Amino acid sequence: MSEVTEGFNPIEHIRQVEKESQIIIENAKKEAEKKLIAARASCDKKFKEDYNQSVEKLQKQYLAKNATALQKYNDQLEEYKQSLSQKVQDRQEFNSFLTKSLF
Repeated sequence: MSEVTEGFNPIEHIRQVEKESQIIIENAKKEAEKKLIAARASCDKKFKEDYNQSVEKLQKQYLAKNATALQKYNDQLEEYKQSLSQKVQDRQEFNSFLTKSLF
C-alpha cells in the first residue's frame, strides 16, 4: 500500500525540515535582537542629545535671569545707599528720642 521510493525516508526528511526551520528561527531571533539593540542605541543617543540641548538652554536662561536679578539688586542697593547718604543725621534729636523712649 505505501510505496517508499528508495533513498527517501519521510521521517528523516521531516527531521531535516524541522532542523532547518529551527536554524531559520534562531537566525531571525538574532537579527531581531541586533535590530533592537541598534534601535535602542539610536533612541538613547537621540535622548541624550535632546537632554543636553535642554540643559544648555535652561542653563543659559538661568544665567541670564540671574545676571538680570543681580544687576537689579545692585542698582537697588546703590539707590538705597545714596538715599541714606542724603539724609541728615540729627544726633541730638535721636538721643533725645532714646531718652524719652527708654527712661
